[in-house]
Amino acid sequence: MAEVLDDVPLEEGDLTVTFNPPLYLQRQAWILDIFRRESVHSVLDIGCGEGNLLRCLVEPARTRPPPANFANDHELYVHTLHGLDPSREDINYAIGVTAPLGRDSAKDFTGHERWARRGARWMPLTVYMWEGGFEAINKVFHEANIDAFVATEVIEHLPPDLLPLFAPVLLGHYRPRLLLLTTPNFTYNQRFSPPGKKSPTGYPDPTNRTDRIFRHHDHKFEWTVEEWRSYCMESAAAFGYEVEVGGVGLAVEPDPWNREDNLGFASQVAVFRRKNAPVTDGRDLAGVNPHHKPVLQAVHTHEPHPLSSEELSFPSDREKVHQAVREAMNEREESTLTFAELWSHGVVSMRCKGQIGELERHFKSDGLDPDEWVVIKAENGWETAVTWKRHGRDTWPFKPSWWLILSLQFTEKEG
Repeated sequence: MAEVLDDVPLEEGDLTVTFNPPLYLQRQAWILDIFRRESVHSVLDIGCGEGNLLRCLVEPARTRPPPANFANDHELYVHTLHGLDPSREDINYAIGVTAPLGRDSAKDFTGHERWARRGARWMPLTVYMWEGGFEAINKVFHEANIDAFVATEVIEHLPPDLLPLFAPVLLGHYRPRLLLLTTPNFTYNQRFSPPGKKSPTGYPDPTNRTDRIFRHHDHKFEWTVEEWRSYCMESAAAFGYEVEVGGVGLAVEPDPWNREDNLGFASQVAVFRRKNAPVTDGRDLAGVNPHHKPVLQAVHTHEPHPLSSEELSFPSDREKVHQAVREAMNEREESTLTFAELWSHGVVSMRCKGQIGELERHFKSDGLDPDEWVVIKAENGWETAVTWKRHGRDTWPFKPSWWLILSLQFTEKEG
């Protein structure tokens, strides 16, 4: 689905500018990609709003951490999340979208079916939701050794007295391993109007510090590409960080005046990576008068699947895993499936107790019946293919998924 930036009121003669995927999803994808590559396990979302990013981060990984031969491009193994926002209404909404499903649902038959069909959580997750502002020093954030701080479309909303505190508090005091920022690109605002329009579309600077027209009524400033780069480079140098500056978001429609190369991206981004160099900026934060001291409003504990704490016995469970694979192929009416396709079948992942390496181990050639199974290995373990040669001929030991789920329940009770 494409996105039109509806924060910018269109006037006669203005241009329609759409983004596909929507711009907020492109920003989110940029953040998640860095989190995966940097092996982030704990996050503080500053100005989390209604929890759009946190909602993604609470989703469980499909496995426990996999062996090295399984590409890990799509998984995040987050164990701690913090959300911070000064808006009571927004933080209450975010509390709702980050809450776990009903605790009782994991204990009955319906719960087992939910684990199988919606994906099990194999590692615990704790979510802390705070109402307050970034400027008030919170010893929890300081002592928790959080991997990454992120502030998505936040900095441009800061009033003039808080903006000078942003880098000193986040980079100078808390010093996370990573800080990810996004902010609108003022230069890109020209893309919404034809060149030379006397009265650009948007909102006048509410602080009266400039004569600029902004993209949103609550923006206190918007930076050009050069101003953004300068701010990021100076902040990184002052507090012992390296910084990489870039952008996301290009319009679907070609610009009639071919201005794309000069305007850049709709959203500017920056990722700060901490160095071991000592901090050179010695600003004293003791006198900071916070607008809104953080108050903890909710703590969510996302419990892992009961099977996650158990070890597999080999080779006694091999036939149970093979049986689940047969069932997956029967349901999909396919005789060959990759490990990735098999893993999406809830009963397979449950039989392997969240360890994709166990599925691989149960389909090694040693001890495998060559009259029933063929395995074609791939460099990326997820792409390894399993062929069931008897598909379509044997009906036993097939049992429908509900039987396997119920069997799992009783097996665990007996164990």
